[in-house]
Amino acid sequence: MKKFISGLIAGAILACSITAFATNLKVIDNPYPVLINNKQEDVKGYNVNGSTYLKLSDFTKAGLDVKFDKDKGQIDIVNKVVTTQNNNPYSDMDTTVPKVTINID
Repeated sequence: MKKFISGLIAGAILACSITAFATNLKVIDNPYPVLINNKQEDVKGYNVNGSTYLKLSDFTKAGLDVKFDKDKGQIDIVNKVVTTQNNNPYSDMDTTVPKVTINID
């Protein structure tokens, strides 16, 4: 019976301390703009006690590739690579024009 009561008291103290800790969190919507490639994007986030947390799913909506590397334990965010086929036969030619000066006497 003593173990039960001491366990109950320890549990109550632990529950109260967790509740007290949770009440100290200050959570607001992210007040800062998020720019991706110098363009402001609609990325939702929260500021918790001065630290900003952003939703990764919004990064994919902004055209970025978001992947979780399980082996490294990290999140990789990169630009999506878009390849286009160039059918222009002159695309590999040097198209720079030399400077020409004409003197009129």
